[in-house]
Amino acid sequence: MWNGAFDAILGFDLGKIVNVRGIYVWNYNEGGGWNTRSVKEVEISASVDNQSFIPVGKFTLKQAPGRDDDPGEAVSFAKVVRARWFRWRILSNYRGGEMSGLAEVRFANADLKAVVTLPPVWKPTYPRPTHPRLALGQPLPGAENIAFPAASGVVDVTKAPYRAKGDGKTDDTHALQQALADNTDRGAILYFPNGIYRVSDTLRWGGDEGRQRNTIFWGQSRAGAVLQLMDHCTGFQNPRKPKGVVYTGHKPAQRFGNELHTLTIDTGVSNPGAEGIQFIANNQGGVYDVTIVSGDGQGVNGLDLGYTDEQGPCLIKNVRVQGFDVGVSVSTSVASETLEHIVVEHQNRYGFRNDGQPCTVRDLHSINAVPAFRAGGVFTTLVDCRFEGVKGAENRDALEVEGPTFCRNLKTSGYHAAISSRVAGNTRTLTGPNVPLYLSKPAAGLSGSATGSLNLPVKETPKVAWDAPKTWAGVQQYGARPDSEADASEALQEAIDSGATTVYLLRGAYRIGKTVVLRGNVRRLIGCKANLIPIAPLTGQNAPLFRFADGMAPVVVVEGINTDFSGGPYFFLEHDSKRTLVMRRLAINFQAAEAYRTGPGGTGDVYIEDVVGRYFHFHQQHLWARQFNPEGDGIHVENDGGTAWILGLKTEGGGPLLLAKNGSTTELLGGFSYSVGDTLRAPMFVIENSRVALSFAEVCYSGQPFPIIIHETRGGAVREIKQDDPLWRGSFTLFHSGGPE
Repeated sequence: MWNGAFDAILGFDLGKIVNVRGIYVWNYNEGGGWNTRSVKEVEISASVDNQSFIPVGKFTLKQAPGRDDDPGEAVSFAKVVRARWFRWRILSNYRGGEMSGLAEVRFANADLKAVVTLPPVWKPTYPRPTHPRLALGQPLPGAENIAFPAASGVVDVTKAPYRAKGDGKTDDTHALQQALADNTDRGAILYFPNGIYRVSDTLRWGGDEGRQRNTIFWGQSRAGAVLQLMDHCTGFQNPRKPKGVVYTGHKPAQRFGNELHTLTIDTGVSNPGAEGIQFIANNQGGVYDVTIVSGDGQGVNGLDLGYTDEQGPCLIKNVRVQGFDVGVSVSTSVASETLEHIVVEHQNRYGFRNDGQPCTVRDLHSINAVPAFRAGGVFTTLVDCRFEGVKGAENRDALEVEGPTFCRNLKTSGYHAAISSRVAGNTRTLTGPNVPLYLSKPAAGLSGSATGSLNLPVKETPKVAWDAPKTWAGVQQYGARPDSEADASEALQEAIDSGATTVYLLRGAYRIGKTVVLRGNVRRLIGCKANLIPIAPLTGQNAPLFRFADGMAPVVVVEGINTDFSGGPYFFLEHDSKRTLVMRRLAINFQAAEAYRTGPGGTGDVYIEDVVGRYFHFHQQHLWARQFNPEGDGIHVENDGGTAWILGLKTEGGGPLLLAKNGSTTELLGGFSYSVGDTLRAPMFVIENSRVALSFAEVCYSGQPFPIIIHETRGGAVREIKQDDPLWRGSFTLFHSGGPE
């Protein structure tokens, strides 16, 4: 393809002298009216020595149609021309100035017969996936059975007014798209009872670009709720213009709260331009417990996280991708993804490809004959991955590194080498098969050893059973109504004290005027994207919206809740219990108000998954966090004498991003600062007599990055790493402080 001055001169070298009888031309074919750049009149001359040119003729070319089905045109010369070099003088285009372009040009060799080359017949490398044949909504034996109370406000796509069939025969596209259009940006959970929902076009998050957010797909079970693209589907045939079965929006980074849960996406057969999910979420959102399969192995990307800029942060967890050219694809420079427990298999080019993003991945299992992972991003962190090479992988390398990379505990088999690295002009190969630790540049440190990471014990987020809907208690049963001006805190407390194990809030806004205590039998507090608004007297108090106290359940989950953007002395949650707390899918949007504090009795463990908020203060606790997004100015995360393991930390605002003090231990795997604003005078990380290991990167477009990256105090001595230090240069593959474990 060429695109240049509207009156340019182009030169072609055929490599040798040949007899040419004409040309084949595909003119400039960009849609949206840009096909007017197509060359209209061109004067062609030819030469055998690239010095003396003889005229061939003046030709008028057809304007390209601006569609994918452009057949091009054949243009014959008046007589056969013997030449090697051709010169084209562009005389005009269909725009009348500005720029001219050509998509493709071929020269017809007069000494050869025309040869028609057909594309090879596609041969699937695995049997076509099958799905359970269930009556609509029938539970799948041995699988999860996710269901919500009828009064929860969840939108069942099989009920009126949408009435999707889910019978594996009917085209449900219109019904599902109407459900999306009616419920966009409303915090709606679109619920898919078990069934096979056939579609013939992309299911697009509805509304304009400002409203493609706060929308959830949630299936009854991962294997039983299936969205399946029809075979040979129109619009999904061009790999150069991939289309997702599900599309959640486009930049800018305002796609808050988009989620997909417990379902399967199947792109069918003979859809080479299909993608399973084109997904974007920002600050809070993700894909959880989802399978993405190609019916015959064709397709561009299974999970495409790189089709638009300003992606993330988001959490991708418990996802399997089968088939496609690339299983998971990420790119562009902001704002990071965190992935855990991912399986990619039977890909055609790469299992996982990172072409630009800060990307953190733990427990990626690749089963492939192609490279498992290409790390070409701003910063890639890989932990506890297993790359299994099958037949055909013996001449390939499992991990291809072309950007800053931290890799720990990599296990490979069946490949030529575990890692091939080409970073900053340096080429090296680690044959493996297993690699305990790989750093694309040497570790940095100010005190103690800087040769290895802390290797803190990793605990999985505890699972809490999903209760039958009839056992749930809703705040509306106790008089609270969404979007009411009345104080809902008393009703919420009554629901918690009712003896129910699951308490829920309908979507909508609730005003909270005094602290609500999580106690008794409750083991799950779930908001169907409920929005909490503090009101007096709470707004004038140094008190939490929720106090987590002792009770019956050893583990309690708080999830699916948003707050407004107010600020004050109040804060979101105080952990005042010896029990374990799980915080999931929370958007704690307070401005100048804290998200979390440890209370005087708070000795229990804390797990964080997919949470955005301001100011988290942990005191002598154990923390395991995945996709943690603290924002704002001031101290983002404080670890005071505890232990913190963080997988994927994305931040904004002025520091310190982490204050580690009083003998605490912190391991941060895959951090990313999107540094904005003019309040970046504090150090990025402050370490006071504590052990810290960081793999971290920074992107700053404001011209005001953090001037001091590390400020460490140990035994009275102060040491620093500053922005211009060669140890930094935008990222650490590992910074290690405080000596060996």
